[in-house]
Amino acid sequence: MKGLKETLTLIGIALIVLGVLLHLSHYPKEEQHEEIYTGIWEKEPTENFQEHGDVEAPKAGWYTAIICKDAGEEIMTKEEQVLLMKLAYAEAGNQGVEGMWLVMSVVINRKNSPDYPNSIAGVIYQKDQFATVKNGALDRAIITDNCREALRRILSGDVKEDIIGFETTKSKALDKWFQASFEHKDHRFYVAKK
Repeated sequence: MKGLKETLTLIGIALIVLGVLLHLSHYPKEEQHEEIYTGIWEKEPTENFQEHGDVEAPKAGWYTAIICKDAGEEIMTKEEQVLLMKLAYAEAGNQGVEGMWLVMSVVINRKNSPDYPNSIAGVIYQKDQFATVKNGALDRAIITDNCREALRRILSGDVKEDIIGFETTKSKALDKWFQASFEHKDHRFYVAKK
């Protein structure tokens, strides 16, 4: 009797796997994706944007990320998405989608580099790397439509290559470790020294 139960269980598992494979085979390769609905508690500023955005009024909201599931592609967790959007807002909330996308690109490039921690949280919370972590602006950061749009670009694979640091254009502190590459609004972005 025990052998029959094990056999039926294995047959059931095999049928489930076969069903999933058949289901996935009905989608063209570029169309295969999973919609992930991530509930995020958002806050909106009650006044015009101030640098590093102190907020007062909470508002509930939802964010949808469409993540392609090609073989071997790593999917960013909900927590990582939220953390990345909050950092981008804290660091570049006054610089539009492009500025926030560039900040997110720095984090992704560092995460993928052997010279930095290999997780988004590890990169963001690495000691003395982001002023907004130390001054508390990251904790107060909100998630806006611009944050979502910047994240959509990152999730689609659109990452500005090679940039691994940034600072305000008023500073040149990073010049001793990195090579300045370009400026966007009031940030200067850096690549590794050659």
